[in-house]
Amino acid sequence: MKILWVSEVDPDPNSGAGGTELLMVRQLRNLGHEVQTIWADELPRRIAHGNLHYALELPGTYAKAILAASRRTSFDIVTVNLGQSFLAGRKLRSRGFEGAFIVRSHGLDDHLEEVLSKWSRILGLAAHSSIKSKLSKCLVSVTGQHIHKASKVCDGYVVSNSLDAQFLHQRHRLAWEQIATIPQAPAAVFRANHVPQMTPRRLRKMLYVAGYHFAKGPHAVATAAKQLLSADENLSLTWICHPGDHAKVKNLLGPVAPRVRLLGWMTQEELVKEFDGHGVFLYPSLFDGFGKIFLEAMSRGLCVIGTTAGGMVDIIQHGLNGFLCDFNAPQQIVDRVVEIQRDLQAAGKMSSAAVKTADQHTWERVGRELEQFFAERLKSVSNDKRATRAR
Repeated sequence: MKILWVSEVDPDPNSGAGGTELLMVRQLRNLGHEVQTIWADELPRRIAHGNLHYALELPGTYAKAILAASRRTSFDIVTVNLGQSFLAGRKLRSRGFEGAFIVRSHGLDDHLEEVLSKWSRILGLAAHSSIKSKLSKCLVSVTGQHIHKASKVCDGYVVSNSLDAQFLHQRHRLAWEQIATIPQAPAAVFRANHVPQMTPRRLRKMLYVAGYHFAKGPHAVATAAKQLLSADENLSLTWICHPGDHAKVKNLLGPVAPRVRLLGWMTQEELVKEFDGHGVFLYPSLFDGFGKIFLEAMSRGLCVIGTTAGGMVDIIQHGLNGFLCDFNAPQQIVDRVVEIQRDLQAAGKMSSAAVKTADQHTWERVGRELEQFFAERLKSVSNDKRATRAR
């Protein structure tokens, strides 16, 4: 297949979405498909503000770039990241595009907003009724409309977890056969070396890696850390996030802040070393498109304590290859950490099960599933066009 792959991110292997997009493209090429790419640096941008750019500028930018590429090459598949691709889809159809138009998402923005608006109120983080707040809500609403419009014009939608798939089906009325749920996978670097055995030393070391945003559960982590570190001087916590947010983390941790090792972003190779030096991975996310970091931790044998957000709901089997806690439930995190500390044998079994689970999720599998979905949607489009011509 000739595929046009468009994304508003840079193909950076050390970034979340960028690394995921890059690996998907590589796998499709490895399968023999001709994949032409358009990345962020090829998409002109005048509006610096993120939400304004997505709401007002990106739809037109996408459409212009995709139409230009389509005039040069006849593609079987045009696949674009984000619902802001709706305008490109419309214009392709109006110009007689014969292939399949596929939208991809690493987390539906309107689903995100629905979940986080609830939790911002619960956590006391709801914005004040100001002009800025009202404008922000308006922009979020526009983004949600983009996703709805994209769902009406696309031939297929690729997401990374079953919760987003259900949201597309129930909220946007997209048929199940138009939706592909394709879980992500750890990069090869996380599988390159032997996974160290679970030991009492590893189990005493907890790790949390996430950008500083309430969606990633920092409040639950900090509350649990205060209780755990105060009760057991042998426990430790490493917290990895952007260095510019370290002051906020310290403020959140309060009196136990000196006990917490704060690190900034690092390469994947450096992250592997951190994983191998820790035994428990805390990831009480409130929302995720997938949350690849938890699966990377599992690939290195950490006992993951997560939630039913993102890919965790589909991959973690509670008590077998990890733990699933309720949202914003720091006491449950504490209980699971204490439980796993008391039983090295059980921790070892969970560690082994986590590695086995992660090994089943490869980028080769992601490539094959993308290939299959693209082929199915292309065949469906072709059949529909033949039926239309026959009438």
